[in-house]
Amino acid sequence: MTKIEAARQEYKDWCSAIGIDTIEKVNEVVQAGDAIPLINLCEARQERKYAEAADQIFWRRQHSSIVMISGPSSSGKTSSSLRIAQQCKVLGISPKVIELDNYFKPREQTPIDENGEYDFEALGAMNIELLNDNLNDGTDISWIYDADYESLFAARRYERIGVFGIRAQDMRLRLKYAGADDSAVEVYSSLDELADAVKNAGRPVCVLPNYTAMLAVRDKLSSLAGGGKFWEAN
Repeated sequence: MTKIEAARQEYKDWCSAIGIDTIEKVNEVVQAGDAIPLINLCEARQERKYAEAADQIFWRRQHSSIVMISGPSSSGKTSSSLRIAQQCKVLGISPKVIELDNYFKPREQTPIDENGEYDFEALGAMNIELLNDNLNDGTDISWIYDADYESLFAARRYERIGVFGIRAQDMRLRLKYAGADDSAVEVYSSLDELADAVKNAGRPVCVLPNYTAMLAVRDKLSSLAGGGKFWEAN
């Protein structure tokens, strides 16, 4: 019996155990006004499965450092990974959840399959460089403190400072330590918000992206100026 067959049999046995093993019986529960208790029961069972998965991760942690979840689009991979991560924290493990939905390339850069459709399953649809860099940025933030920001603010030649990205709050604190006026530092929640601030500044703006953010920031600012991709320049 394959794992999929075993999972189906387990689910079938469970449905029989709770007395709801057909669509007709599901409809009867709903019509009786007991839908919420049924949902809560299903949620409780699913939470037990998440806990079992976390147990397996805990016991195999010395041999398996990466856990992958596969499934069709909108099948609940991200939600399940977050719930399993929560159960892992109960066991004293602090996993880093990577949501690959955040790393798809723009549509115009997505590979095309043999039918002329976007191929989101192809490795080329993912921004692998950004994924690799974000893993490092998320765990090693020494670069924030290695840079000499103190000399940058010594002359006080600034009015406003904007920070953006997954380490924006860390950068805001670092700039404060370096001597920047806290009231002058603004955290932007999105790249669009940052681009709008640059567009409406009314004066020259100095943009200092790190490697991780460089391509996305450059493309965004270029589009605001009516330009194309940097590699498309004549």
